Amino acid sequence: MGKSYPTAILQIRTGSTRLPGKMLMPFHNNCSIPELIIERIKTVLPAANILVATTLSKKDDPIEELALKLGVKCFRGDENDVLKRFLDAMEHFDLHNVMRICADNPFLSAEYLQTLITEFQNSEYDYISFEFPDGTPIMRSHIGLFAEIMRADFLKKIASSTQEALYREHVTNYVYEHKALFKTLFLPVPLPFANRQDIRLTIDTAGDFNAAQNLFSTLFNRNPDFSADDLLQAIDSNHALLQSMKTQIALNSK
Repeated sequence: MGKSYPTAILQIRTGSTRLPGKMLMPFHNNCSIPELIIERIKTVLPAANILVATTLSKKDDPIEELALKLGVKCFRGDENDVLKRFLDAMEHFDLHNVMRICADNPFLSAEYLQTLITEFQNSEYDYISFEFPDGTPIMRSHIGLFAEIMRADFLKKIASSTQEALYREHVTNYVYEHKALFKTLFLPVPLPFANRQDIRLTIDTAGDFNAAQNLFSTLFNRNPDFSADDLLQAIDSNHALLQSMKTQIALNSK
């Protein structure tokens, strides 16, 4: 295939049940988590290849305003059927290849995004992401550093195969139980995270938000370009934080 860029679709809504409004809360230097994520995506993709996919709900008007302020596209669609939202956005903008990114991951890694893009540009797979040595897909973990990349036909096939709410809400979960139906590639999770399913950096609750905010600020103040090793060292040197992550992982299974 050619070397064209995929479009990163950042799925965002403000209607979180556990932490309403988390997407608009100041996280670091008065920037929200989506702002930080979009700026990071811009280091590996042109702004024209970044799309915010939010809902038609009035309460998500500020999400659209934020996207426009940051110079990226915005699409508004179904609130609960996120798979439909993706497909409608792809049809509206005539997108053929997309990278799905969750907006509650402030530590999203540009390095690992680039790995996906490069691998995808040099392959004919329908879907590429990462998995742990035990076969657990990275998107079912709580690490929050990774994304997944796929073709439009891949999502269309899922949509025509199931109406189950779980698969419609979580977009790509269907492939994990039906790998034989698709041309998939699951790359090994890069070291040093290969055996670290005990890490939780995704944001669901106020406790997650506060812990991630403190960790991010500490690392950023030391080095704005902090590495994966810096991140791991900071986590492992904070026993209370690591224990809290393990507790939250147990309470918030994916």
